[in-house]
Amino acid sequence: MSVQAVPLPYVFIDARYRPVGTASVFRYGTTWDKWMAPQSASGAGPRVRVIIRHADGSEQIARLGSLDPRSSLERVSDTTLRIAAQGGLWTLSADVDVPSPAQDFLTAWVNPSVTVATNYLGERLVNWSWEPACFQPPFIASCTGPEYMAFDRGLLRGEVFWTAAHETFLTSLGGGGRAALLAFDPHAATGTSGFPRYQRLFDVVVNGAGARELDATWSPCEGSTDPDAAFDVLAETEVPFGEGDTFVLQYGVQAEATCALQRPGLMVGTVTPGCSFRADVLVDRLGGTLLMEPSAVSATCTLR
Repeated sequence: MSVQAVPLPYVFIDARYRPVGTASVFRYGTTWDKWMAPQSASGAGPRVRVIIRHADGSEQIARLGSLDPRSSLERVSDTTLRIAAQGGLWTLSADVDVPSPAQDFLTAWVNPSVTVATNYLGERLVNWSWEPACFQPPFIASCTGPEYMAFDRGLLRGEVFWTAAHETFLTSLGGGGRAALLAFDPHAATGTSGFPRYQRLFDVVVNGAGARELDATWSPCEGSTDPDAAFDVLAETEVPFGEGDTFVLQYGVQAEATCALQRPGLMVGTVTPGCSFRADVLVDRLGGTLLMEPSAVSATCTLR
């Protein structure tokens, strides 16, 4: 058996969007307090598989090999893997009614360690772990697990500076790598209508003070109880390796091995006097996060 390392620079985890409305909230994870609103019972993070593309154009689906037990990796099937987003329960809200799309945040796993093993039958097995070397400041000797970083559009375009760790990582990516990561942000490209990642759940009209909780339940398996019945490819990252081969990381619909219904928390409202708006509520199927796209906003609402 031969083993080859793959120089995979990152794995995209999710995009996080600000909700529309000053009293609106997105919540992800599992809510443990029955009095907490909005309630949430959802996971986050993509499902991925690997295709080996050969020089003659033929393709081979790789099987999953070993998974580092210390990392947030879940085996969904013999060929697919779910990579959980960082943290347990997290919440996004906004301090204006209609925040700028420039406030989208992309999260990536930036220290993956990937090898491809080829056995005597020619089968490919992908082994997943993480690199101990970090992009954190020098006083941290090494990472003890996957390292996650968040990025906004200005940072990826080189317009703003965040931290030395971010700059070190982005320098390692180069211009092409920055652009490839930025392409995961729908507002930096053609809008959600140009992406198969998004599923429209419903539209909502908000006016007056206060807030109300809405049901944003969605199914990652689209009616099937088999999470691997069909791998719906939503995005790809290609990395050359070996002698003429290409490692193709394919991103599919977010799912857990049980293919459970996802119930992210959603509360909508505004406390701005006279403000009213209408917005479409969508789910980013790749990471499981919610997005509100305003379609009508009154002049009295606060904007940024």
